This record gives sequence, structure tokens and C-alpha cells, in this order.
Amino acid sequence: MGKPKPVPLVERRVTPRRRLRFTAEVQAAEGRFAVLGLDLHEHGAMLVSRQAWPAGTILFLDLKAFWLMGFARVRHCTVRDDCTYGIGLEFCAPLMRQEIGTWQIERICPV
Repeated sequence: MGKPKPVPLVERRVTPRRRLRFTAEVQAAEGRFAVLGLDLHEHGAMLVSRQAWPAGTILFLDLKAFWLMGFARVRHCTVRDDCTYGIGLEFCAPLMRQEIGTWQIERICPV
């Protein structure tokens, strides 16, 4: 008898992830930070950052390449082998289209 085969992970997401690389910026109480995006889907994104944020932190996400922005909640933050952090985000609401002009934005994530 050999070792039992590992059980494959089951994908629980309703919408598919689009694996792509993109640059973005997040704004938190500590300031603005450049991040690298690894995937994007209707309800969230996966980022790589040099900054760590605890689960539950609300960030403002600016996806300049896609002209999208909005608030997101940190679902998980994991240290990676290269001493960066994998940040899983859940959007608080659908991302908004960026328009040229002055913005007055209210946080729409429940505390």
C-alpha cells in the first residue's frame, strides 16, 4: 500500500478569476502604496505588496490601468518567500469608473 493521494482543492468562487499582472495603488491610514496585482475578479483581487495589513483593514484601491477605483476589505495577508505579502481583497461594492475631475468619496464598507 502506498500513500493516499491528496484531495484536490475545490474552487468555491462563483465568478472566475482573471489571472493577469497589473500595477495599482492602495491608500490606507498610513499613506499610499504601490502594489502589483496578480488576479482580478468581480468581487475582489489578489495583490503583492511590501506592506502588510491585517485582515479586516479597509483600503482604497486605485486600478489606474483599468480606470477603476473603490474600497476593499483585506481578507487575508500572507508572507511570501520573497519577503513581500500576498493580500487577498474583497471589494466592498462594485468598483467605480474613474473620471477626470475632483472626487469626494465616502467609505461604503461597514466597519
